[in-house]
Amino acid sequence: MRFGLKAKEILAITAFTFLVVATTSLVHFSQLTRLTVEEVLRQGDLIAKQIYSQSSRTLSRAAGRNPREALQQDPELRGLLEASVGYSPFLLYVLLADQSGRTILHGERGKEGSAAPARPALRDLLSLDPFRRFSALYQRGNVYEVRFPLSLNGQPFGSIRLGVSTSLLRRELNDSLTRGLALAGAALPVGWLVAMGLANLTLKPIRRLTQEMERLRRGEFEVGEDLGGEDEFKELSSQLQLLGQQLQSDRLRVLGEKAHLQQVVDQLEDGLIFFNKAAEAVVGKPMEQAGGSSLEEILGPAHPLRSLAERALEQGAEVLSGLERIDPSNH
Repeated sequence: MRFGLKAKEILAITAFTFLVVATTSLVHFSQLTRLTVEEVLRQGDLIAKQIYSQSSRTLSRAAGRNPREALQQDPELRGLLEASVGYSPFLLYVLLADQSGRTILHGERGKEGSAAPARPALRDLLSLDPFRRFSALYQRGNVYEVRFPLSLNGQPFGSIRLGVSTSLLRRELNDSLTRGLALAGAALPVGWLVAMGLANLTLKPIRRLTQEMERLRRGEFEVGEDLGGEDEFKELSSQLQLLGQQLQSDRLRVLGEKAHLQQVVDQLEDGLIFFNKAAEAVVGKPMEQAGGSSLEEILGPAHPLRSLAERALEQGAEVLSGLERIDPSNH
C-alpha cells in the first residue's frame, strides 16, 4: 500500500506524538513512584519519631523496672501505635522489637513475644531503576518496612518498625496513574488534529506548485507568481519563474531557427529530398551509401517511389500527402 505525502506526514506526526506522550508518561510514572516512596518514607519517619518520643518518656519513667513490661503497659504508647495504623492509608502494622528481633509491642496483642518477620527496607526502593521499582511495587503481597532505632541509656535497645503494604501503596499510585493515562489518551487525538492541520498547511504550497507545473507543461510560461510566501517557497517561486522565462525564450529561439531554416530551404533553386532512417528501409541503402548519389542511382526505374519523387521535383510541391504509407517489406 502506497501512502501519499499527506498521509505520511500525518502518520509521522501521530507516531511522534505517541512517542512523546508515551515517553512523557513513563518518565512521569517513574517520578511518581519515586515521589510516592519518598512521601511514605517521610510520613513513616514522622510517625516513628512520635513513637520514639513516647517510648523514650516511658523508658525514662521505668527506672528499676523491666523495660519490656514498661513499654507493654503504657496505654498512651499502645494507643499511639493503634492510631498510627488507623490514620495512615499505607501502614499495615507498627511494632517495637528488641535487638534479637522479638516483638515487644504490637498493634495486635497476639503477635507480641513472637519473632518479627524480616522485611526489606522501603528506602532500598529508591536505589532501584524505574522498571524494577515498578515491578517491586506491583508485586502482590510485598511488605516493606520503615525502621527507626530505639535506645535505652544510650545503648541500642531495639527498633521501631512500620510495615508498608504495596497493595495499599498501589491505591495511591493507581489514582495518579489513571489521571496520567487519561491525559495521555486525550493528548493523542489532539496530536492527530494538530498533525492534520500541519499537513494541510504544509501541503497547500505544494499543491499550488503542482498546479503551476501543470500550467508550465501546457505551455503557459507565466508561472510562479502566485506562490508567494516568505520562506523557501519564495525562493522556489523565483526559480520557477526563471524556468518559465527560460523555456519561453528557448521556444521562441527554436521557432525562429525553424522559420529561418524553412526560409533558407524555400529559397534554394534545387529540390531537396530528406533522407532518414525510415528512408533507409524504403530505399534499401544505408545513409552513408546514399549520400552524394543521384536520384536515378538511389531509386531504380522500377522502384515505386521513383515516379513520385520525379513528380515532386517537377511540381515543386509535396505529393505524398494523403497517400498510404509504403511498407518497405513489400518491395
